[in-house]
Amino acid sequence: MADSPGDSTRLKLFKSYQEEDGISVDRISNLPDALLHQILSFLPTKTVVATSVLSKRWVSVWTSVPALDFQDSDICRSCPEAMMNFMEFVYNTFLLNKSGSIERFRLHCNLSYGLSCVNKWICFTVNRGMQLQEVDIAVSKAREDEDEDSLLLKLPSGFFLMKTLKILKLEGDIMFDFRGPISLPSLKILHLRCVNYATNTIDSLVWVCGSPGIGNSRT
Repeated sequence: MADSPGDSTRLKLFKSYQEEDGISVDRISNLPDALLHQILSFLPTKTVVATSVLSKRWVSVWTSVPALDFQDSDICRSCPEAMMNFMEFVYNTFLLNKSGSIERFRLHCNLSYGLSCVNKWICFTVNRGMQLQEVDIAVSKAREDEDEDSLLLKLPSGFFLMKTLKILKLEGDIMFDFRGPISLPSLKILHLRCVNYATNTIDSLVWVCGSPGIGNSRT
């Protein structure tokens, strides 16, 4: 996948050096790891990984960032090579991520990778997200003419037992089909857009939207 202009602009932010007595000083690289992780957590993961080429100091910094942000491009729908590259990038990022707990997770992609594949990515995040606070998932079918409910993404049961989750945004071809308990005591913001609901989950969804802690719910 080709780098976007935005990626180049972001990388330039990390290449800014200042002159002090005629000597170039890389102030950003001298910041402590914890602060670098915080800064990088607000960038797309593709951009975060790209910082590893800046210097030896940055080679492994990205592997400890407690945030994952994956977004495929439209070309992944029609180009098998682009689709494989995206899948490999996601899997390799998961394998190399050494953060103790993922705090923020964003996944925007189509479902041409297969429901089981996308679910594995989500399950990995849930299993590693002991302090997960924000989730943003938007998925769409590989082709617009696909109407079968069997092609909808069903979230794993553990997804609704994240006690630290504060922000939940879901959009697209996702099927709400609760088969177990729901416990989201920290949830403050809930955004649902164009998602699908199983008949037996309406009451549970109403309960979640009406929870006292919810400050902003949108369906």
